[in-house]
Amino acid sequence: MKFVKQSLCMLLLICLIIPIIPSSNIDAAVRLNKTKLTLELNEIAQLKVLGKHTRPTWTSSNNDVACVTSKGKVVARKAGKATITCKIKKKKYKCTVTVKKPVNTDYGKKITYDLFETSDSFISIIHNKNNCPVQISVALTFYNNEGNWSYQSNYKDLLIGKKCNSVMEFDKPRDYYSNELRYSSSKLLISVGNVSKYQVSTADMITTVASATADNKVICDVCNTSKKTTDSYQISCLYFSGGKVVALESMHGTDLKPDSTKSITFNAPKDLLLNDIAFDYFKIYVDYATHYKDIY
Repeated sequence: MKFVKQSLCMLLLICLIIPIIPSSNIDAAVRLNKTKLTLELNEIAQLKVLGKHTRPTWTSSNNDVACVTSKGKVVARKAGKATITCKIKKKKYKCTVTVKKPVNTDYGKKITYDLFETSDSFISIIHNKNNCPVQISVALTFYNNEGNWSYQSNYKDLLIGKKCNSVMEFDKPRDYYSNELRYSSSKLLISVGNVSKYQVSTADMITTVASATADNKVICDVCNTSKKTTDSYQISCLYFSGGKVVALESMHGTDLKPDSTKSITFNAPKDLLLNDIAFDYFKIYVDYATHYKDIY
């Protein structure tokens, strides 16, 4: 009986001691590096779990406003608020994200263009007068004598750099038998969309120096003055005669490292019959230049 009493006393003592033993340092030290974030549209921020912890699970209360990757990178997608939750075992740690509304969302008013007709196509020079890159979709629409719609090209997408000019070419409208369709007038339809969270335009940081050779070739040095690698870019050479565009040559390039230069050569312009096209002067345009983000 005495032994039973002693055992009960020991058990009671253990039960009283256990609650006052400090819990593991893992739970006490764990926290997020930030509990509040204010981001611009398309901005990316990194949330981190501080302290010793097991693998966390990340979720967003509103993926349309701010989404989060499996590694805690938060991407601002639309103006509004969202809560990012980090779950470790049964505990949750939260960060409130506010995505600010852009100061000027009416970017379309500052997109203008010039349209030229050549013997076999239409060429447009698109001017982005916004102080930021803009994602646009462009189609060329044709109208008959009554002003009614008669034909429209497919839309072409373009990320145009801030304060930059880009060139687009559209085929003339033709029927099933390749006969040219009749039209009275034409104009560009330009719609503005959101810039992808995976892309950064470096077009405003690309400089060019070009000169013509005796055989009408154009040698162009393309320099990347930004601190980011330009993963993809396109350079166009427009040829003019009498103030009108007579030919267009475009060249695509990749992997232009920071502070590096690549040389490209545009051959002498020719028509469909491979005859030389005479020109008075030429202009070089950086149609696009893009650095692709890796957010994962």
